[in-house]
Amino acid sequence: TLEGNGSGKDDYIATMYKVNYWDEKNTRIQFYELSGHRAGECTLTLTSTDGSNVTKTYTVRVEEQDRTPLKNGYTDGTLVLNEEWFGHTNGGMNYITPEGEMMYQVYERENPGMSFGCTSQYAAIWADKLIAISKQAVDAGDPLPGGGRVVVAEAKTLKRLGSIDDLIYGDETRSADGRAVVGATPDKVYVGTSNGIYIVDIDEIKIIGKITAFDESGSAGTDLYSGQIGDMVNAGRYVFGIKQNTGAFAIDTETDQVVRNYGMTTVQGITQTADGNVWIASVADGCARFTCIDPQTLDEREDMSVT
Repeated sequence: TLEGNGSGKDDYIATMYKVNYWDEKNTRIQFYELSGHRAGECTLTLTSTDGSNVTKTYTVRVEEQDRTPLKNGYTDGTLVLNEEWFGHTNGGMNYITPEGEMMYQVYERENPGMSFGCTSQYAAIWADKLIAISKQAVDAGDPLPGGGRVVVAEAKTLKRLGSIDDLIYGDETRSADGRAVVGATPDKVYVGTSNGIYIVDIDEIKIIGKITAFDESGSAGTDLYSGQIGDMVNAGRYVFGIKQNTGAFAIDTETDQVVRNYGMTTVQGITQTADGNVWIASVADGCARFTCIDPQTLDEREDMSVT
C-alpha cells in the first residue's frame, strides 16, 4: 500500500499498478509495479500474504531529474520512441548517448510534466522538428496529462512547440487515431491515421487538409483496424505510403493529390533504399514479394522486383 502519495491525478507523487508475468512453465504471476510521477516523498508498506502479517515500511523518494541542458542537444545519439502501456502511461522517449548511456524520458526532461499521447506509434524528424504521433491524445490511466495525438518539438532540444489533440477536418465529428508521419514539404507533413491522411502545417501546428482517395472508389478506412494507413516515405516530389487491405499509393506533395495507386491487398510494408528506389513488401502465393518503384516515373521496375 502507498500512503501520503497524494489524493488524485493533480498531485500524485507515485502510484502502483498490477502487472502480469509468465514464467518458463507459462504460469501467470501477478505483482505490483511502482511508478513515480512528481518529486516528493511517500510511504510504501509491504505485507506478507502467508498469514503471518509481517510488514515492512519504506520511504519512497521521487527526485527531480537532472535537467542540465546537453551541450549538443539530442543530435549525436539515438532517440527511441516508447509506446508505453495502454491504460497506464502516456508515450515517452528515451535517448542513447554516443557513449552508449541510456537517458530515460528525455521529452519530459526538457518539458517538465509533459508527455506524448496515448500509445505512441511513430516519430520522425523533419525540417528541424520532431513530430511524434500517438493513437489517442491522452491515456486515462496516467496521472500526468497527455500531450496529444500530434506533438511537435524542436529536434535539437526536444522543447515542445505545440500539439494537436484531435485529427479532424471539415465536418468530421470523430477524431481519427494516429499511426505514422512523413515530411512532405518544408512546412507540412502528412499524418497517417485510422481514417485517411491529414495534412499538418508544422509552423502553425494545425490541420490544413486531408487526403482520402487511395483506391478506385475513393474510400478511406472508418474502422480503427481496417483500412488504416501504415508507413510512408518521402522520395522527393512524391510521398509513397501503404493502406491496409488496399495497397500502396503515391502522393504529389505539391498538390496533395494521390496520383498513382498500386493495388496490393496483401501489402505489408514500404521503405526506400539508399539508391532512391522505393520498395513495397506484399504477399503473393504464400511468398514474400518485393516491388520496386521508380520515384521519378512512379512506374514499377520489373527488373528489380523479386519474389
